[in-house]
Amino acid sequence: MQPGSFIMQRGRWDIGRVGVVQGSRVRIEYFESVAEPVVEAVDALAQDCQPVTLPVGARVFWCDPDTGDWTAGRVTARQNDLYFVRFPNSSDDRRVSGSDLRVRWNRPVRDPLHVLTAGGSEPWFFRQARLPMLNALVRQRAACANVPAFLSSAVELFPHQVEASLTVLSDPVQRYLLADEVGLGKTVEAGFVIRQTLIDNPLAKITILTPDVLRRQWIRELAGKFFTDDFPRAEIKVLAHETPTGWVKHLNSDLLVVDEAHALVRGGDPNLSPYRELVPLAHTAARLLLLSATPITSNLLTSRSTTPRAGDGRTGGPCRGRSNNTLISQIAGYLNDLGAYCTTAYTNATSSVNSTAASLAQYESDRKKAETNALIVIFTGGAGGTDNYRSAALDFVTTFMNDSKALVDNLSKYMVDTGGKIDDVITKINMVEVPAAIAPAALTVPGWQPRNPTGPGWGTPS
Repeated sequence: MQPGSFIMQRGRWDIGRVGVVQGSRVRIEYFESVAEPVVEAVDALAQDCQPVTLPVGARVFWCDPDTGDWTAGRVTARQNDLYFVRFPNSSDDRRVSGSDLRVRWNRPVRDPLHVLTAGGSEPWFFRQARLPMLNALVRQRAACANVPAFLSSAVELFPHQVEASLTVLSDPVQRYLLADEVGLGKTVEAGFVIRQTLIDNPLAKITILTPDVLRRQWIRELAGKFFTDDFPRAEIKVLAHETPTGWVKHLNSDLLVVDEAHALVRGGDPNLSPYRELVPLAHTAARLLLLSATPITSNLLTSRSTTPRAGDGRTGGPCRGRSNNTLISQIAGYLNDLGAYCTTAYTNATSSVNSTAASLAQYESDRKKAETNALIVIFTGGAGGTDNYRSAALDFVTTFMNDSKALVDNLSKYMVDTGGKIDDVITKINMVEVPAAIAPAALTVPGWQPRNPTGPGWGTPS
């Protein structure tokens, strides 16, 4: 590496220029504008840097040694260490040494006014030529909610897939379980998230866990539909469920995608493989997507795998995904208790009704006439009855009233307790945090229910 040559440091997506070489270390200078030719200088190991050749069409800046004025141009050809550059208002290419050229780093200009006062503005012609392109770009970004992965992927867009992917991408804590039914496009939703992650960070480290029979399909769809080959500097690994011993090499991923996640937690014991190997992989990943068409509510899948990693900047407490899962588990418990109580109370009430009905049937069939006569004697004061009839009638009335009271008591207790338990369920449900991006207008509609992919209309009252 020679002073003046272009290089790129590992871990950065900016082209810099070698300023000084001292043994195994180099000083890299970064150019922002004609107002600040050296906006930042960093020291790095030479082994962490690689030379860069400017491609044809690259935008460069050149300072005229005679006037000291900076001019922007485009590279048209290269010959050894020399570049041929086409400058504005010229039909000829100027041959310039690479050490005399500068290339902007990939960061916005901090002070545009400073650049204008330094004479760094470009001619009106170039502004007018770029304006239609800029307007088209603004319209395109507006159409895809500023997520270019939607329009730059070779897939048909469906509302539920876009909504799910947008919910994940718009959340600062991207740790989600995608549980659409088979055939509704969980892989496509994950593909959108993968591509957008690569667009935001072309050096991203992405790890995908999938059953071995699906590995080739994942690799084929990532390349053919989401064009992951456009990011040669990214590290994308598609690993098999059946080889968990090798997962430890892929800790600290920028994004971890686990396909068929339920298959990795079937054992139910966190100390068993492959869940034992999955935990550190998930906890060290900056983003996590679990895909499962058969989601389960065990803590292994919905809680531990979504626990925030250490040092993720949260102020304490579980991440939102885990908090919701805990509440949902409690709601499920309340519903189970409610169902069990309803069954018991219904059985008791039914038993009382059956008992009373049996007593009535017995008296009507066996001693109907005697009881009728006795009741006539009791209620009318007549003298036609006997003491035996009176005793039988009183027993019947007493039994009937006791059974009726027990039935009413059972039903009252059933209604009071059931209402209380339902209130508990509703209270817990109201504590669940619903992302604002999920049909916010529908949340205020009475009777609205969450998306049902097989229903008549997504996001509509049902």
